[in-house]
Amino acid sequence: MKFINYCRSCGSDVCITRPAILAPFIVERIFDMEPETTTSLYGIPNQVNYFPCKTLMCEICGFVGINILFDNDEMSKLYMNYRDDQYNKTRLTYEPTYKWDVFNERHSYVDEVSQPFIEEYVSNVETLIDFGGYDGLNTPHIGKDRYVYDICNVESKIQITDTLFSCDLITCMHVLEHVPDPNKIIEEVKGKARYYYFEVPNENIMNKQFWHEHINCFTIDSFVDLLSRHFKVVAKKEDKFLHVLCENI
Repeated sequence: MKFINYCRSCGSDVCITRPAILAPFIVERIFDMEPETTTSLYGIPNQVNYFPCKTLMCEICGFVGINILFDNDEMSKLYMNYRDDQYNKTRLTYEPTYKWDVFNERHSYVDEVSQPFIEEYVSNVETLIDFGGYDGLNTPHIGKDRYVYDICNVESKIQITDTLFSCDLITCMHVLEHVPDPNKIIEEVKGKARYYYFEVPNENIMNKQFWHEHINCFTIDSFVDLLSRHFKVVAKKEDKFLHVLCENI
């Protein structure tokens, strides 16, 4: 882990900073540290000490992110055996309203919005790879052969691949908001398919002071800016999620 003062999307150092904290669940999961309560000393009142950080708001591209660059080991600690019993137990300790069971059913949004958006522009798909597709439950039903490429060590409902081979379509849905280096992930999939579909949450980025698993926040403009530096953007759409379809330049 290291602290940074530049935009992890476009690389600019023209950023506004705001004070923020990292979610206690994330701190325990990655660093095995629990929040500490101090006693009142030297005129400082009793308080719970959380993990301080900053919010970086890029004035060039509009990207908003945490000022921490996590390393590979730290990300592995966070996402290995993702949403298993121990993960859910620890998270519920800090977040009693966490609804882990909603991830056991396919989201209707995939079939009603995401998949139709892709199919409006893409046809003749034989093979699809869902990059970061977790257990494949929400992989679009496109193509004859569908695979999941993921690092979470969970049982998949569709075929798993541990290599990125050439295919017709790569989907990358709700991944880029989680990763320390979005450009690195994009470069990893680049050149492996005819088309690429990216989807992230459309989050409220104003006054962002609390960071959880989503360490990156995009507007539709900043999302397109990121992807257009690697691909030709074919189509975009904005609703409760941000959708961008790309092809190779």
